[in-house]
Amino acid sequence: MTAGSKIGVDPSLYSKSTWDSLQSEISVGGQSLVIVRENLIDKVWGEGRPECPAKPLMMLGVEFTGKSSSEKLQDVRNAMTTEQAEAVVLSELDEIACKISIYKLFETSSTRIYNYYYSVGLK
Repeated sequence: MTAGSKIGVDPSLYSKSTWDSLQSEISVGGQSLVIVRENLIDKVWGEGRPECPAKPLMMLGVEFTGKSSSEKLQDVRNAMTTEQAEAVVLSELDEIACKISIYKLFETSSTRIYNYYYSVGLK
């Protein structure tokens, strides 16, 4: 990219510190970030975007996961107790899927897995 180039970015995808770091790095080359409010992926898809498949996720058995999902969640609660944490938020899809022992064969567009898991410790 040449000096003076502008890079369109959705600010909702980055934390303030990440945005500032990114801006600082690219400014060395004379580029700058420009806020893009419109979701460009939705714009490209337009009205022709296919519906997401409604196929269910598959629960994996203990023979594949080593522990049941309830055992894994109890491990999370135990770690919370050890660390004196009142809550935990998992935000990575693979991390969430691992903790609740779910699996989905990925397709062109796959069933959505909620991308946040919130657990409150039991007292």
